[in-house]
Amino acid sequence: MKNSNYSFEKNTIILLLGSILGKGISFILFPILSHKVSTETYGLFDVISTYISLLIPVISLQTHEAMVRYSVTANEHERRENICTCLVIFFVATGVICVIIYGIGTNCRWDFLYSFIFMFAGASLYNYNLGFLRAIKRLELYSITNAIYLLSLLIMVITINSPSISLERLLMIYGIGYWLCNLVVLVLFRLVFYIRKKYFSLSTMKKLLQYAYPLIPNNIAWWVINVSDRSIISIYLGSSFNGIYAASNKIPSFLNSLLNVVGISWQQSTIEKLNDLEKEVYYNEKYNNWFASFTSLSCVCLCLNYFYFNYFVDQQYYSAFHYTPILIIATYCMAFLHYFTGILLAHSKTKLIGASTVMGAIINLLIHMALLPYISIYAAAISTLISQLVVTIIRFCTIKKMYDIQISKKLMCLNLPHLYFFVCSYMVKNRFIICGNLIFAIALLIVVNRKKIINVFKMIKIWRN
Repeated sequence: MKNSNYSFEKNTIILLLGSILGKGISFILFPILSHKVSTETYGLFDVISTYISLLIPVISLQTHEAMVRYSVTANEHERRENICTCLVIFFVATGVICVIIYGIGTNCRWDFLYSFIFMFAGASLYNYNLGFLRAIKRLELYSITNAIYLLSLLIMVITINSPSISLERLLMIYGIGYWLCNLVVLVLFRLVFYIRKKYFSLSTMKKLLQYAYPLIPNNIAWWVINVSDRSIISIYLGSSFNGIYAASNKIPSFLNSLLNVVGISWQQSTIEKLNDLEKEVYYNEKYNNWFASFTSLSCVCLCLNYFYFNYFVDQQYYSAFHYTPILIIATYCMAFLHYFTGILLAHSKTKLIGASTVMGAIINLLIHMALLPYISIYAAAISTLISQLVVTIIRFCTIKKMYDIQISKKLMCLNLPHLYFFVCSYMVKNRFIICGNLIFAIALLIVVNRKKIINVFKMIKIWRN
């Protein structure tokens, strides 16, 4: 149990350091962009980015997730087989999709066609490389590449003298960021040398695809839940409204990035822990830690919303302030979803994962379309919250049949300050009260996570020695 805790905490700390650095840069990046990019241009860019995020899991057939699942505990030869087979699938699929995009873009006369393909190909390879680094257990470089990507974006945006940035230039900036990170991985690990005939295996391909194919509808459904809202808003309300909605997702995306980091580390731990007789005790312990950490962190994010939009972001994006608290709560639901999904993936229950997410996507679309004529952008935020809550409940009920997990009554008391901060984010406008709330939320975060903070410093001290 102690070794499992150490492994989980070590992986989490490595990933968190890179994520905090990366998202810290991202937090600085958007306020700068908000002064150089109009809401309409940023809205269009956000829609294009969402379609790229939809195409990526289709291209890879989600085999990079299968590669991670079967490589963490595999020997060197099996790992190379997984990586080589997955890489062949990726290159073939990417080439086909790029040709299709070129044909569509040429016929539709897209002004941004080449910059779109450049960013799309870079993002696809970047996504594969992150899976590759997880498969070979180089999580420190996983974190570093995330930070390099965002740092390169920040440098490029700052050094551009133009008072406004066009859509085509914005796509090129993000594309260059992806390709710089890809170059780092390609040079350091000579990724192309993994492509060897002796490592390519049809049986390995079958194994990877059997695990991965149910995750394709799962990822498409998550795309519907998380980002199809942008498409609907752009079609019915306009790109400038979508720019506002994209801005409202900045703080939730910061919280979500931390969730992704811990989720990756958690998935790695659940795979390693799968055959342990004491895994139920371990799962319960982590479940309670999970609840305490993300509830207190959500409280801080709710308090930060006022300061972020009043003092850092350009006033043309200010109305996004009203939608952010709902999206923070939706992301908070995602915290538990990550926990349950880690266990289900370790048990290879990918079909159940896919089915529950598809159900959530359908609910999201129905609620969004029903409410949009009445409450505008609020419809997107509310539909996202409800759909994520439904998927979380479905997976929780599944896990409860497998393991007896529960949150202690003492920790349940954290729901009260959480509710208080959510209400205050809408009802309280006095900056002194809001400052007091932020101090209280930070103090709560430190007190609740004091043991974890102490462990972090202890582990850093051990690494330094």
